[in-house]
Amino acid sequence: MAIGYDSLYNYYAFLNNSDTVKQKFTSIINGQILITHSFGQWNERHALQFSTHVKKQVKGFNQQPFGHLLYFDEWQLAGPETIPVIRDTISWLVNNGMRCAAEIFHPDALKAYLLDNMVAESRERFDIHRFDNDDDGLAWLESYGFRLETPLSFDTVP
Repeated sequence: MAIGYDSLYNYYAFLNNSDTVKQKFTSIINGQILITHSFGQWNERHALQFSTHVKKQVKGFNQQPFGHLLYFDEWQLAGPETIPVIRDTISWLVNNGMRCAAEIFHPDALKAYLLDNMVAESRERFDIHRFDNDDDGLAWLESYGFRLETPLSFDTVP
């Protein structure tokens, strides 16, 4: 069973003084799913750190298909200089096995617009859908055959 947003919010508030928060993201692989949590405002440096990190992680899939679960509620947008970096990263992910991505965040028109802009060039090469909770996002990823190895918990959510 997935954990709720209130629990996640409290967990990330607890992490507020860690180096992880300064990096603006966390990510782990759980089963056939790359799980990413983005937070704070991003600039080009943060986007490049993210790109380098997830590329190293995804190499562990050995080009086998995988799904991506992305949490964006704590993300506070990004500058325009991040868009080419993220577009390149998305293209690389698709070329290396990403088949679908579930974006998790409560409705936010500006966030949706920016995310749409970032995936525009690759949108036809993988499936993407937005949800306001991770239970629905995980069920959708599972419909593509991508499952978690261990249930989400404070120990498994990045």
